[in-house]
Amino acid sequence: MVKWDKEYHERTGKWRPLKEYSQKFVNGKRKYNWDDPVYQKKVHKHLESIQKECDSCGVYTLSNPCIHHLPDGYQNDMRRKSYYKKIKDERNAAYLAQTEQQDLASNA
Repeated sequence: MVKWDKEYHERTGKWRPLKEYSQKFVNGKRKYNWDDPVYQKKVHKHLESIQKECDSCGVYTLSNPCIHHLPDGYQNDMRRKSYYKKIKDERNAAYLAQTEQQDLASNA
């Protein structure tokens, strides 16, 4: 009997067979497929342990890089755009506050 991937169906509305992962042993070591959840957890844990240093941000990990070292990709582009929007809003607020002070000083 075929088992179906319910989580995929809830996200997309399409059915696909549930993929079963089997362990492989090569030279006495356990090997995983690249899309195996166990392998992805191991990779993510390893990326968390690698720390790099950024001149402007300080220390960051490869699993959650700073804004200056983001790789390409849609999710990272969204993160980058929101960061630049936040910076732009802060600059505009500072500029407006400065012009209001100048206006009040010139009117007084």
